Amino acid sequence: MAQVDNADNPRAVPGNNGPPDIIDDAWTVYRSVAEWMEGAPVISDEATAREAKLFWDRAKAAEADLETARDGRVRPLNTQVKEINAEFKKVSEPLGRLRAELQARMAAFALAEEARKAKEAAEARRILEEKEAAARAAEQAEQEAKEDAAAGCVVDVGAAIGDADEAFAEYQAARVDAARAERDVKGRIGGGFGRAFSVRTTRTLTITDPVKVVVALLEKTGRVPEKVTDALLTAVRDFEKTFGSLPAGVSVEHVRG
Repeated sequence: MAQVDNADNPRAVPGNNGPPDIIDDAWTVYRSVAEWMEGAPVISDEATAREAKLFWDRAKAAEADLETARDGRVRPLNTQVKEINAEFKKVSEPLGRLRAELQARMAAFALAEEARKAKEAAEARRILEEKEAAARAAEQAEQEAKEDAAAGCVVDVGAAIGDADEAFAEYQAARVDAARAERDVKGRIGGGFGRAFSVRTTRTLTITDPVKVVVALLEKTGRVPEKVTDALLTAVRDFEKTFGSLPAGVSVEHVRG
């Protein structure tokens, strides 16, 4: 059978009778509604209102057709994505739980190491304090020996200087040891091929007095942040569902539209 071209309606060609282009049709409805609205900026009579209802129905139907078409194209892809995710989760979830258990054991070791190194650091600080005190005492003894010698007393100034130098050297070494011990307190586990493993410190905030928090926010900013308001409204709705009434401090306004 010979095919007949139809430029006005390509789908009229035999073998080319696919479904209408939903998106093009929706744009046609959009232009039609927009054109009508431009000519009727205000609805002031029954006839115009009924005409507006016709265009509103057309727009609503076009939106529904768009959603149906979109869902028809997306749903198979979503199903495929779910299947792919399920396939990978079969191994990723147990592997993740296993790694979490291993991580807990490594964290326990790292924390134990931190406790041990913290004790070492504390001991190094104690030794440093002792060496600093000894160095200061030796320095004072050296100064006194020099003063006694200058006053004509027989003293071993050389021995005093030597003792002071030795005490200062020990103090310097203790300071290096203490700094190294303090720097190495945090437990780290090296090896492998990634970054060194260490236990993170997590900062947790706990609201102990909500009223004081809100008052402080009002004092500093003059208003309650939108996020706080949204959270309070959620709590208010939950309260109303549970107790059948609204809590104090909430007003209700009914707006028709």
